[in-house]
Amino acid sequence: MDTTKPTLKEISRRLNISAMTVSLVLSGKSAGRVSADRAEKIRQTAKEMGYRENRLAQAIRTGIVPLIALCIYEANDGSASPNLYWFDIIGSAKRTFAAEKVEVLFITYSSVEEFTERISSLRDANMIGGVISNLAIPGKTHEICDFLKNCGLPCAVFGDPAEDTGIPYSTINSAQMEADMLAFLRQKGATELKWFSRQSPLPDADDAANDHVFFHVSSELSRTKLIELAGVPAERIVIVSHYISDLGGHQGFLVKSHSEERCLHALRAIQQQTRKEKITEFSKIINLTGSDMTWVEPISKNRSCK
Repeated sequence: MDTTKPTLKEISRRLNISAMTVSLVLSGKSAGRVSADRAEKIRQTAKEMGYRENRLAQAIRTGIVPLIALCIYEANDGSASPNLYWFDIIGSAKRTFAAEKVEVLFITYSSVEEFTERISSLRDANMIGGVISNLAIPGKTHEICDFLKNCGLPCAVFGDPAEDTGIPYSTINSAQMEADMLAFLRQKGATELKWFSRQSPLPDADDAANDHVFFHVSSELSRTKLIELAGVPAERIVIVSHYISDLGGHQGFLVKSHSEERCLHALRAIQQQTRKEKITEFSKIINLTGSDMTWVEPISKNRSCK
């Protein structure tokens, strides 16, 4: 069997176009230079001919490493439950980056020290071409941003630094959505809606006993903690998640994920930093509203409504 890979010149001869045009398309640099139809024809022909780009050779030639470190904080709370937020981010990054011929290296960290040590090691080995991190360690946003700003790599963050750090960021603003959730829950008797996570202290006895105080949580584990340890009735707890499976058959809100949008924003910022270009969209604030959520009744009631 012939395993010889076709060259750019062979692909260009078959299509009767220049090798330069073929190179632009297969290297992902054809935007605005080659029509979408022609670019797709080139990619399809290259695939049919068995062309495979030597990405290592390209990285050596350009000095750009097509591997981005995506760093997500992992709280040491002793929980063995799966973190669906991770799955959402990983899947979104994989789909978004693959379209740009960029790979993602998923890294979890439990402290600023671990984060800086791992990124420094990968940077010094020239193994990564950029860093994206969330800002989830309480009180440590400044330290993470300060390290990223001075680490010498293109970077972006998920979350709001709350100050001018010089680092591109995207963040979710859920204030309006929470107001819309409360407005919906008023028909069920709620006058106040409070957030509770498994790391939160238990609510005080007055809130736990108040029929008009509802709680929203992100997992069935947090729901169980409220019921068993705080005595909050199940009907006053709603689970809010991107995944129907995370609701576990209980009442709650299914919320649209904007992770792919955030990943694309971060990747674009890193690409522009890599090319020494001006960042065209420094911050991206995604405002969630009632249109992003769907109310789901408990499975026993067997119905859901918008």
